[in-house]
Amino acid sequence: MNSRFLQIGYLLVLFFAARLTASAADQTFRWDGGGDGTQWTDPKNWNFDRLPGPTNQVVIDLPSAVEIVLTGVDVTVGSLTCAKPFRMQGATLRLTQGPSGFASSLILTNSTIAAQSGAVVTSSGVCTAFGTALLASGGGAVMLPGLLTYDGGDVFGAGVRFHADGAHSLIQLAGLTNLVGARGRFAELAILATGGGRVDLPALVSGDTGFASLTVDGVDSQLQLDTFSQVSGFAFEARNHGRLFVPRLVQAQLATFTRKDTGELELPSLESAFGTSFAARGGAVLSVPKLRTYVAGDISVGAPRFDAVDPGSVLDFSAVTNLSGTLARFTSFEVGAVSGGVILLNGFKELTIGVTHFTAASSGRIQLDGLQRNNGNIFAANDHGTISCSNLIEIHASTLSKQGAGVLPTEQV
Repeated sequence: MNSRFLQIGYLLVLFFAARLTASAADQTFRWDGGGDGTQWTDPKNWNFDRLPGPTNQVVIDLPSAVEIVLTGVDVTVGSLTCAKPFRMQGATLRLTQGPSGFASSLILTNSTIAAQSGAVVTSSGVCTAFGTALLASGGGAVMLPGLLTYDGGDVFGAGVRFHADGAHSLIQLAGLTNLVGARGRFAELAILATGGGRVDLPALVSGDTGFASLTVDGVDSQLQLDTFSQVSGFAFEARNHGRLFVPRLVQAQLATFTRKDTGELELPSLESAFGTSFAARGGAVLSVPKLRTYVAGDISVGAPRFDAVDPGSVLDFSAVTNLSGTLARFTSFEVGAVSGGVILLNGFKELTIGVTHFTAASSGRIQLDGLQRNNGNIFAANDHGTISCSNLIEIHASTLSKQGAGVLPTEQV
C-alpha cells in the first residue's frame, strides 16, 4: 500500500511540475526596474527576477523607466512590446511569435534584429541604425518607418545584412532616404531578397558612399527601389526569377549591374554611367534603353567591364552615342562577348578617347556597325567569335587580331 501511495505521489509531483513548466513558458514578463533599472540582462529588472526566454511575451511599459539597454548578448523571446526608449549595442534580438513593437526611440549599433516564423516587428518612433543587420525569415517581417538614414559602418572586414528570406518575408524601411554602405576595408552591406522574400526601400533617393550589394534570388523575390535616382559603388544582381526594379535611376558611378538566367533587372531611366560594369549571363538580356553616355574613367584597379556570357545573353547598349575607354595607365576597359553572348553597341560613330579592349570568343558577337573612326583600341575575334564593324573606315594606333576562325571584317577600311 505504501508503495502504491508513493507511486501516486510521484506522478502528482511530475504532473504539477509539468504544469508549472508550461505555465512558466507562457508567462508574460514585465519590466519592473527592480535591479539597475536599465540593463536587460539584470534579472532583478523583471517581475519574476529572472530573464525572459524564447517562448515568453515581454512587455516594457513601466512609467518610470528611462531607457532599456541590451548590450553584447544574443536574446530570443516570443514577442516584445516596448513603450520606452530602447538601445542595442553589439547585441542580437530574435522575435519568434506574433507582433512586436517599439513605440519610442530605437537606437541600433552593430546589432541584429531578426523576425522569425511569422513574427512581425514594427516601430512607431524615431530609429537610428549603424552597422546593424535586419533579418526576416519564415514569413517574418521587420518594418521600421522611423529609420530615415542607415549607415553600414566602418569596421574592418565587417559584413551586415538586410535579408528577407522565404515566402512572405519582408524588410520594409518606408522612411529611409539615405543609405551609406559599409566603409571598412573588406566590409560589405548586403541587401538580399531570397526564396520569395521582399525588401522595400520606397523612399530611398541615393546610395553614394561606401559599398553595398543588392541581390534578388528566387521566384517572387523582390527588391523595390522606387525613387532611387543615383548610385556610386553599389553592386546589383538579379537571378533565378528574382526581380530588381530601379525605375528612376538616372546616374551610376563605379557601380555593377548583373542580370543572370531568369532574373529581372530593369534600368529604364539610366542616362549616364561612369566606371560602371554591366553583365548578362545564363541567357539573360540586359537593356539600357536611355543610356546615351558611357565613360570608363581613369580607374587603375578593378577597371569596368561589359560581359555577355552564354547563348542568348545580350547586353543592349544600342542607345549609347558617346563611349570613352579608360584613361588609366596599364589598364583597359574590357568589352567581352563569349560562349554565344552578344553585345550591341551600334549607336556611336567615333571611339577616340581612352583604351577599350573588345573581345569576341567562342561564338560570341560584338556589334559596332555605327563605328566609323577608331583610335588606340584593341579588337580580338577568337574561336568563331565575331566583331562586326561594317562602317569602320579609319583606324589609328589600334590592334586588330583574329584567331581560331574569328571574324573581324576590315576590307572597307
